[in-house]
This record gives sequence, structure tokens and C-alpha cells, in this order.
Amino acid sequence: MSSNIAPLRLSGVASGIDTSSIVDTLIFAERQPINLIEQRRRDTQSEEALVKQINSFLTEFREKATNLFEPGAFDAKTAVSADDSILTASAGNEAAKGSYNVTVAALAQAHTMQSTAAPGLAAGDHLDLTVAGETRSYTFEAGDDLQAFADRINADDDAAVSASVVSDRLVLISAESGTAGQITVGGSAAASLGMTATQAAQDAQATVNGVAVTGSGNVISDAIGGLDLTLTGVGSTTLTVGLDTTAIEARAEEFVAAYNTLAGTLRDATRYDDTTQVAGLLQGDQVFSGFVSRLRETVGASVASLAGERYDSLAQIGITSSKEGTLTLDPNAFQAALADDPSGVEAVFAAVDGLARMVDDVSGQFVSSVIDTRLDGFTTRIRRFDERIAAMEERLADKEDRLRRQFAASELAIAGLQAQQTSLLQGLSGLGLIQA
Repeated sequence: MSSNIAPLRLSGVASGIDTSSIVDTLIFAERQPINLIEQRRRDTQSEEALVKQINSFLTEFREKATNLFEPGAFDAKTAVSADDSILTASAGNEAAKGSYNVTVAALAQAHTMQSTAAPGLAAGDHLDLTVAGETRSYTFEAGDDLQAFADRINADDDAAVSASVVSDRLVLISAESGTAGQITVGGSAAASLGMTATQAAQDAQATVNGVAVTGSGNVISDAIGGLDLTLTGVGSTTLTVGLDTTAIEARAEEFVAAYNTLAGTLRDATRYDDTTQVAGLLQGDQVFSGFVSRLRETVGASVASLAGERYDSLAQIGITSSKEGTLTLDPNAFQAALADDPSGVEAVFAAVDGLARMVDDVSGQFVSSVIDTRLDGFTTRIRRFDERIAAMEERLADKEDRLRRQFAASELAIAGLQAQQTSLLQGLSGLGLIQA
């Protein structure tokens, strides 16, 4: 073990030899094995980073594949109103396709009341407000003006109304629209305020294909299963519910993009680039090269269970593969296939042996059998490299310490001999035995 005290450096003081440079040269030469291991560690870390990136792209790709065969993947619906000034709507997957004639007779309104102008209120007067059977009471305190009283109402988190002052009048608006939000006033302040209705509480009223529907608000969720109707005006319009082919195409586009990212990364990692003359970190790795080939074969294959059907492959629904292995989605061809046979298009992805399921299976097996094992191996190798480097650094430090101490001792010995020689020569000279 090296001493904690740095060795005395007497480089060439007595001998005239640059012993420090000699030690530096020797240590530099003996550090080469450490440098080689450090390079191997860096190479391993680079390969580990690449495999982690591939694993990340695999995760993303499997997620996009799952989006194409999970329950409801092809059930997305869209609802289109012929007149948005009367009605808009949003559709859930469970909404039934079809056309609906909607007539809006009345929009929901929140009950609104106002007081007389500059009402005279006395300290201690209280106003009782009842909405939906619940009463809240508010007291007019000394020093209050109408605005302070309105602020007191609004400060109540449980208040069923909002209050404001308009043209020196207290205005109350029910927090709940429709008849259920009817405001009833009482208390000693009621007479002084003289509250009167400026807008009646009113439920929304409409008919859907002749069937009457009502709602306390202007969003009605229980009239047609899976549809939220937002009433925007009085009148009649037509609502059409159909398959949301744009949403389905977006899922297919995400699948294609995720595949191309993964395939491109794998391709670059496993090949030699003639243009840049740089080899991928995984060039020659037959396991990864084999996975690239298997993945391409899977996306280019026909679905066996759909043999004889109009659509049994990605190419037939507008998703084609280039010679470089990338996929391209033709929106026009894809939309045409969806319009022609949406269930057939779904089956290409989601049948028991559908392509989205198959690539997910292939990718999942590769992750569990190869990626996970590789990443564990990288961790072990890097740890062992670190341990070897640390041990070798310690031995090299001990050797450097020993060499410097040995050279320092040699310099001191030479200096001692030189001192003895000088003393002897001086003695002989004093005796006249030698000439100084």
C-alpha cells in the first residue's frame, strides 16, 4: 500500500539524472493496460446506451401496436351537427351510428333576480336564500354597503348563488341552471331589497327524432347513448354519428412512425455504412440482425386467418414497405379501405394473428429474451471493469510511490558519497598530499 505521505522528490539533485521523467515514463508505459480496459468500458457503455435506446423505441412501438388491437380501438365515433349554432355534440365509442333530427325549443337558463335601486338596509337585517331545498342566511352588518354585502355572499363556499352590484342594485344569479336552481328569498332584508326576477329559471327542452328530452343545463348526456349534446340555440338541425376514421388513421400513422423509428435505429446499428465508412455498434450481432429481419417479415406478411378476404395485409389497406424497410401510409387508400370494410381493416391489425398483435408478440419476446439479458450483462461488465481499474490504479500508485522513494534514496546516497569525497579531498589537500 502507498504511504499517505508524498515521497521526497530529489530528481537529479546529486546524480544529474532526471529520475522524475524516468518514473513518469515507466508509469505511463505500465498504465497502458488500464487505458485499454477504460476504452473497453467506454465501448460497453456506448453499446449499453444504444440497447437502452432500442428498448425505449420497442416500448413505444409496442404501445402503438397495442392501440390498434385493444378493445374499442376501431370503435371511435364522431358526431357532426348540420348547424353548430343550434347544436354541437361529442360521441363516445359506444354511440350508435345514425342520423338524428334534433329540435331545440328552449335553452336552459339560470334564475336571476335583482333588487330595487339603492335599497335601504339596516345593520342586523338578514337575507335568506333557498335553492334546491337548502337555505343559506347572510346578515347585513354595520358599515356595510351593497357591495360589501355581495362580497359576503360570494365568500361563502357553499353559496348556491353568485352576487354582484349592477347600477346600485343587488343581482343574484343561481349557480344551477334550470328549474332546480329556482331562488327563493326570505328574511328581514327581503322586503327592503324588493327582489324581482329578471330571468326565469328554465330547463332546456328539445326533441330527438320526435322524443322529448329536457335538462337542467344545456349539455344533455342521457338523451342518446354515448352522446353529449350541447344546445347552443333554438331551432332544428340534423346530427350525424359515424365512425371516426380520422382518429383511426391517426392511430395507424402513430404505429407506422414508431415502426420506422425502431427499424431505422436497428438498421443503422447493425450495418456498415459505405458512405461514412462507419460500422454500427451492433454490426455482426446475429441476434439483433435476426430480429430486424423477423420484424420486417412480420409487417410484410399476410394474416393467415384472413386468407381469401378482401383485406389480409398492410399493403392492401394502404400501408406499404420500401426496400429500405420503412413503412408509408397512404391516407387515401387507408380511408377508402375503412369506408369499404372497417371490420376488415380492423381484423388486419387485431385478429388473433393480426399484424399488430404479431409484432407486439415478436417484440415482447425479443425484449424478455435478449434486451433484458443484455442490459443486465452490461451492468455486470461495467462493474467488473470499474473493479479491475480501481485495483490496477492502486497497484500502479504503489509502484510509482516505491520508485520515487527508491530514486530519492539513491539521490541521497549519491549526495552522501559526494560529500565524503569533498571532505576527503579537502583533508588531503590540507596535508599537501594533493594539489587543490
